Amino acid sequence: PDDKIQVAKSMNIKFVKMAKGNLKAVASLTDEQIQLVQTADKGEVTIAVKVTDETDNEPIIAEIIWAWFPANRREKP
Repeated sequence: PDDKIQVAKSMNIKFVKMAKGNLKAVASLTDEQIQLVQTADKGEVTIAVKVTDETDNEPIIAEIIWAWFPANRREKP
């Protein structure tokens, strides 16, 4: 949502086998995670990232810790 600032806090990566050719990474949120981001003022979720190579093997296991907070924080006096 436009009323929230979203940031990647960290990323965990494990290289489990040799990659062949180009890589493709796709990060996906579950329906529950999407609902949480849309309704909670602030929070964080762990997002799975599927990384595949040209042979459709998954040589890398990855996840992103994604956080958000209100964009209009009040200024301290």
